[in-house]
Amino acid sequence: RRPPDADALLAALEEVRAGLGAGATHTTAFVPVTPPPVAPPADEPPLDEVVVEEEPSRRRRWLLLALLLLLLAGGGVAAYLLTRPEKVTVLTVVGDTQAVATTRLQNEGLTVTVTTGPSSSKANEVISQNPLAGEQVKKGSPVSLVVSSGPGQATVPNVQGATLASARAQLKKAGFKVTTQEAASGSVAKGRVVSVSPDVGQRVERGFTVRLTVSTGPALVTIPGVIGQDRASARSELESRGFTVTETQLESTKAVGTVLAQSPTAGAAVGRGTTVTITVAIEAPVAVPDVAVPDVVGLGSDAATNKLTAAGFTTRVQMETVKAAAEDGKVTSQTPASGGKVKKGAAVTIVVGKFTPKNGQPGGTGTGTGTGTTPTGTNTTP
Repeated sequence: RRPPDADALLAALEEVRAGLGAGATHTTAFVPVTPPPVAPPADEPPLDEVVVEEEPSRRRRWLLLALLLLLLAGGGVAAYLLTRPEKVTVLTVVGDTQAVATTRLQNEGLTVTVTTGPSSSKANEVISQNPLAGEQVKKGSPVSLVVSSGPGQATVPNVQGATLASARAQLKKAGFKVTTQEAASGSVAKGRVVSVSPDVGQRVERGFTVRLTVSTGPALVTIPGVIGQDRASARSELESRGFTVTETQLESTKAVGTVLAQSPTAGAAVGRGTTVTITVAIEAPVAVPDVAVPDVVGLGSDAATNKLTAAGFTTRVQMETVKAAAEDGKVTSQTPASGGKVKKGAAVTIVVGKFTPKNGQPGGTGTGTGTGTTPTGTNTTP
């Protein structure tokens, strides 16, 4: 009837102790086995008589022995209970800082050993523990902690002037996270990196967030209205706001130099440095009235030219051969025709006859026949 293990023994002793405290004189947990009776010597009374006479005394002796054994066992158990090591439950400290984890474990009566190693976790953060959380260990037992030394450092690459996509790729390859903000820039094209924080070339922890400032292009400026101003004032105002100014001209009855139009229009928001074109008034030419062309057909060449000049026209002369001597040197036709109205100062073409006599004809030279055309000319006699 020996107990199978120490826990069963302790449970039985607890039961005995409870029974003793209540005044009991025996227990059923451990009942000693009475050894078999020994045959009495020949001169002694029969066994039955001996047994009958010694039963009470023997029973008392066994009872005392059992009590003594129980007392001894109880003392040993009590000593074990008083001296056995206390057990505690290991806490979860993964994710704590080294200082916090050490303090928590030591408050539970445990000792702490620490080793460090590189990790993607933040520096000084506990990344593993042994024994694991929830295990029962003796008070004073060591708990081994592995603490992150951080992911290590890397150099911020030079991505100034790069496109946003290219800058992101380079920074992520170097082990950094990326965040962006926008700002106007007159020197960096839209969509490209203006600046980097931390600065290019600085060594920082991998996993650190690098901020990129990305250009939105030149700052927008509102174009003022300059229509109606004189060209000098309009130019001054536009150039003072950072615009480039060009001019076109238009004949107008407005005062010379007055701004008649502008492009882009007033109020438009454009980048600084944008070209603004202004249209400036110039003097319109005096209108020339239409004048009737005089009739000069039949007049001599000089007379026709003088008449046309007096009427305000210029003259172009063409020669053509005529058959009659009477038409020699006379205007045979004109363009424009007489009576037609054209601008004063326009040219009028007159055709003048030239007679060449044949052999035997009066005035003839006897040099042959034919027709000829005198090259066109212009009479510029005042």
